[in-house]
Amino acid sequence: GLERAWAGGVDGREVIDSVLPLWPRLLSRGGVGYLVLVHENRPHEIAHWFAGHGMSGVIAAAVKAKNERLVVMRVTWADRGGGAGEGPA
Repeated sequence: GLERAWAGGVDGREVIDSVLPLWPRLLSRGGVGYLVLVHENRPHEIAHWFAGHGMSGVIAAAVKAKNERLVVMRVTWADRGGGAGEGPA
């Protein structure tokens, strides 16, 4: 119902999973992109997806806001640097 739509589908990933394939085409080689996620979006899996596509997804910030754990993921091309894996969770 409405709660599922508001949350973005299963694990809040319906919209995220539909735009992930666009990142390699949209992010320039020198570019940096940011994703704002909640813990339930499984940021580690998203970082793994980026790694499998030659990119790096690193948690740049994490904060608890009311009842949500928010995560900001910094995305770059892996050969550009920017770290591998994830930072603080």
